[in-house]
Amino acid sequence: MKNNSIYKNKEMRYKTMDIEQIINDMENEGNVAGYQYFSLLKKRIILFNDECNDSIVEKVGMPLLAFDKDSNNAPIHLYISSEGGSTFSSLYLCDIIDNYSKPLYIHIMGYALSMGFLLACAGANNPNVHKDCYPFSIFMMHAGSISLSGNAANARRFMEFEKKLEDKTKKYVLTHTNMTEETYDKYNDDDYWMTAEEALEYGVIDKIIGGGDCEK
Repeated sequence: MKNNSIYKNKEMRYKTMDIEQIINDMENEGNVAGYQYFSLLKKRIILFNDECNDSIVEKVGMPLLAFDKDSNNAPIHLYISSEGGSTFSSLYLCDIIDNYSKPLYIHIMGYALSMGFLLACAGANNPNVHKDCYPFSIFMMHAGSISLSGNAANARRFMEFEKKLEDKTKKYVLTHTNMTEETYDKYNDDDYWMTAEEALEYGVIDKIIGGGDCEK
């Protein structure tokens, strides 16, 4: 599990909203990940190279919302390389991307797995969103996993909720890709690994950078 924390000092996030000061503080702390993240953020570039967990709110969600509401119409670039993680923490990002009002370019770097795959699917029906990847970028779709605790009644209710979420996720993938329901049902119970070319064929991304710059 990666720990690419942009805050070595947890109080850093509360010290100032001045991005220049934050960059200086990160550099003085020797926080390379934080320095790089905020230096890129200043250029309207969001780097998400981590698992999908609660920190995705501050790393991706809030910057996306802030850029969407500011007076600058310059494009935003979101770079993703994620092994996936919590759908509960991250699915709302798909809603943000689907409704984004400014030019948003999503670049899949190394991999977009599990929840990362759903983020790669986001924005398919939004003309403001453009998505690409590299020839060796990797994608993976699966049903995910859960762990249960508590009494039988609570477990049963959670399983009922999980089934609703699973059905909703299936509908989302089918409406945001070229994948057929037959293909989805055939592969989703196991890990379904995809090459960049397969992701392009399914309409997950619009373009492969290099390799002849293939486009859908």
